[in-house]
Amino acid sequence: MPLQGMVKYYYSVVAILPEYLKFREIFEKR
Repeated sequence: MPLQGMVKYYYSVVAILPEYLKFREIFEKR
């Protein structure tokens, strides 16, 4: 099921996004 794989990938990206933004914010302050 390619659609199910896409949905799973999308949710994994959404789950990581806040952590990534927080990390980038900290990284740019240095």
